[in-house]
Amino acid sequence: MHTDRLDNYQPVPGTVELTPIYAILPPLVYLLALILLPPLNTSSRLIKWTVAVIRNILALLATILFLALPLHYHVRDISSLTYLLSLIGCFGACRIVDIFFINAHNTPRRIQRKYLQPHMIGGEFDSPIAPSSPSVPIDKQPEGVRQRIKKEDPLLNSVLKANAALDKTIQVEGDVLYQKSRGEVMPIEGYNLKDRILWAIDLEIAMRGVGWDFTTADIRHGKMTWLPTAQSRIRAVLFKDTPMVMGSWYIITYIYNNSTGSHEDLPLYLSAPLTLAHGVLLFSLFALAYDATAAACAPLGAAIGQYSTHNLAYWPPLNSLDLLKVCSVRSFWSRSWHRLFARMFLIYGVKPGQWIERKILGENSKIDPSYDVGKVLGAFFQSGMVHGLGCWAINGGDWRFFFGEWRFFAANGLAVVVEELFRRLVRKISPEPKWYDRIVGIIWTLFVLIYAGNWFTRGWWHGGLIRELTQPSTILNNFLSQVSPF
Repeated sequence: MHTDRLDNYQPVPGTVELTPIYAILPPLVYLLALILLPPLNTSSRLIKWTVAVIRNILALLATILFLALPLHYHVRDISSLTYLLSLIGCFGACRIVDIFFINAHNTPRRIQRKYLQPHMIGGEFDSPIAPSSPSVPIDKQPEGVRQRIKKEDPLLNSVLKANAALDKTIQVEGDVLYQKSRGEVMPIEGYNLKDRILWAIDLEIAMRGVGWDFTTADIRHGKMTWLPTAQSRIRAVLFKDTPMVMGSWYIITYIYNNSTGSHEDLPLYLSAPLTLAHGVLLFSLFALAYDATAAACAPLGAAIGQYSTHNLAYWPPLNSLDLLKVCSVRSFWSRSWHRLFARMFLIYGVKPGQWIERKILGENSKIDPSYDVGKVLGAFFQSGMVHGLGCWAINGGDWRFFFGEWRFFAANGLAVVVEELFRRLVRKISPEPKWYDRIVGIIWTLFVLIYAGNWFTRGWWHGGLIRELTQPSTILNNFLSQVSPF
């Protein structure tokens, strides 16, 4: 172990150590506010007004508590958890402001689904093959319906069984797939406090809006997307995610253990593969955790019946495009990388960026009629601020690392704009695709991600995060030493 490296985790001066009570407090207060969000079964204006005031006070308090996570607290001796505090704090605060204040008039609603055969979509048939109560298991359907379902869709029976238990929760009606419509915010009559709590928990953990009307663009309403089998996820864990994690981890560990000094001292032949392996490791760690959890929850969702929440059974793929199929910066970020924070970037990045560009270019811009440049740059700039705050938190409040992290995302946003302009120019000159288009796209994408990624990796190196990645046991040991009563 080298002692002259500049890679020591330094919390921001003045911040205090995070306690278990405060770690639980922000999501708990947020949950209480969500429980009061659906309408009450009362005609009293006084009661409705009182509940609304209490709800908004709780929401405001939860926002402050989430913002305090990166600004006032740190995790002792664990750089990675302190970095995560920034992501959790920013996401939680932004989500609360979105639901309770920015879009207070548009309370999130559950999606109601009907099963339709694919050939009926836009075809001559206008009624579903499945019966009016589509979540009834196949053995309880009329004989004619059973034979028809077995013949035309052998997978439907398992789908119906899996969803029969889920239908007992609030506003989970129908089963899945090709049609969706917004349900009510919540049934006013017939649901007790337990149902409200389950409804609130489901909404609180729905980062991508699975089962809700604020679903992100990567959520597709297809069978294999909505109801993956536990076996398929286990195969992904064993034969895809784990090899990627181990391979990239080995490269990072080898480079780290054979280098001294700061990240700036690394030669290009080491810094480039380090940055690339760093990105692959993060990509595969997200996929590994997601696939493993999905495999565990697949049978659990149906087994615990009415006490389940909607998200226990529905796990759309985290990455809709395999890394090896990426050939542009846009496709990497829009289809290959996860979109867990997509809603936050939409509200606080895309829409403000679009508004700013509209103000600059005017309402009837001929340069960029859809104001796509503003939307793209707004999303990346906002993402850079969130991640930059994490780097700031693990580097003693040094703003150089905040802007280093921000530069990585800003550069990628600019790269998306440049490559789109170049693509349009090339298509005007030569409309037909060329055999070398993919090769050029891959080289360009790798150049952008590795060159700009150096700024991203540098902050992690100096903040001790790269060291923790090479020694994951130290994270566990430090965590256990803090939670152990002895």
